[in-house]
Amino acid sequence: MTWRDHLAGFDLETDSPNPEDARIVTACVGIANAGGWTAKNWLLQPDRDIPEGATAIHGITTEMARIDGTDRAAGLKEIAAAIRAAWAAGAVLVSHNSPYDLTTLDRELRRAGHGSLTISGPVVDTLVLDKAVDRFRKGKRTLTATAAHYGFELTEADAHGAEADARASCRIAWCIATAHPEVGQMDLDALTEWQRDQYREQRLSFAAYRRKRGEPLDDETTDWPIRAFTAQPSAA
Repeated sequence: MTWRDHLAGFDLETDSPNPEDARIVTACVGIANAGGWTAKNWLLQPDRDIPEGATAIHGITTEMARIDGTDRAAGLKEIAAAIRAAWAAGAVLVSHNSPYDLTTLDRELRRAGHGSLTISGPVVDTLVLDKAVDRFRKGKRTLTATAAHYGFELTEADAHGAEADARASCRIAWCIATAHPEVGQMDLDALTEWQRDQYREQRLSFAAYRRKRGEPLDDETTDWPIRAFTAQPSAA
């Protein structure tokens, strides 16, 4: 048995691409193992209006979330508890771009008064893994495009649904671990450090490319799998 055999897919749909300020709209934590796939999903009541641009991506309007969403603070606490439970059960947490999902959840927990998100178990980031094992492949690295590369379809109707994306991330992780045994058979400590190094290298390379084009990144953070928290100065 290797790490690919017990995975916990994690995905968020939010209202902003900025993890420091994004609000979670929907979330999924799903377990993929020999028993199949089981998932827990959340739709949270919003604490601000969901922009039309975000709704166009995931399909959730402010009104829908207000009517059908669960209490925001309670839901955030449940999401974090589900992740901790998955780690406690021996699962590897999988997402496609972990620094976004984990940082967003951490900042949301802090805003709700629930403290920080402690990374107490292993994380697999399929975006990092895919770039590392197939560095020079042309084309997009979105979840939909990456799923297609590994031989299965994540339709546009499914994409940007938290459960479909969480499950697809697990399938991609399994495919990479199977096709690249040097990755699939790594022990978890080594896998964690390798991904951290790969992410840093990938970010620095992309930042250099953007600077060369005269389009520097607003944020060149290389923290993985979660961004360090910097307290914002209080207003005078």
